[in-house]
Amino acid sequence: MAYLAEKYAYLLQKEDVSQLFQELEKTHGSISKACRECGIVRKTKYDWNRTISLKLDTKKKVLKALMKINSEKILEYLLVRSKENTVDLLSINLSYLYEKAMAENIEERSFIQSIKRFEKIKNEHAGLIREIEEEIGDMSRFIREKALQLGVTLPPEPIDTFRPSHLLEMIPTVIDTIYYRQDFRNFAELAKDLHVPKELVETLFKSILLSGRGITARVQAGRPGLEPFPSPYDKILPGIGQVPPTASIQYPDIWEEKSHM
Repeated sequence: MAYLAEKYAYLLQKEDVSQLFQELEKTHGSISKACRECGIVRKTKYDWNRTISLKLDTKKKVLKALMKINSEKILEYLLVRSKENTVDLLSINLSYLYEKAMAENIEERSFIQSIKRFEKIKNEHAGLIREIEEEIGDMSRFIREKALQLGVTLPPEPIDTFRPSHLLEMIPTVIDTIYYRQDFRNFAELAKDLHVPKELVETLFKSILLSGRGITARVQAGRPGLEPFPSPYDKILPGIGQVPPTASIQYPDIWEEKSHM
């Protein structure tokens, strides 16, 4: 485990080392014994209070000593620190591209290039996005508004980065479309409005219809004097394609004609 201390000690800040050193003190019973276990002198430990940062060599010594005591706990600690650093860098990267895309008087081509990189990075690190979901959600909303101003059609949000909050926003719109929108024409149109893949709208549409067989009668009861309300279950469901929940869907690059990188 000593090689892990050599490799990942840089992840620790001064506060981390001070906190972890307390574990050594508890284990060995005193500061002096903890220092000897690390291979440092007491003066070095006391100097920590007067320095802004610690030497990498000191971090390695403390980490090696701790690995001998509880390697499992220390590995978990390093994992958390590594994740925090990565998420921070991801946020900085996406924020930079976002600010670049939202610049005033930006040209359409430059906007597309920035957002294409934004989406590429977001998709490649989808597992980390939930850590900054609220921040990214706000960015994505303003990006869509900017795209409308520029007349740029954005691709739908990939399934891999689809946020639960986005799904919750979709459900009322889909229900309203099924039972009230008389001008509804196709799934592609609705998917474009919601900025999601057409296949997702179809699956959600079908799920709602399957669970809403009794809704039609209740809706009709609230429409006295109007023409009979057609059952969307009987009319639409047969035409919906079968999309298994585990289906792998490939989406074309709709920007390919406008931007080549």
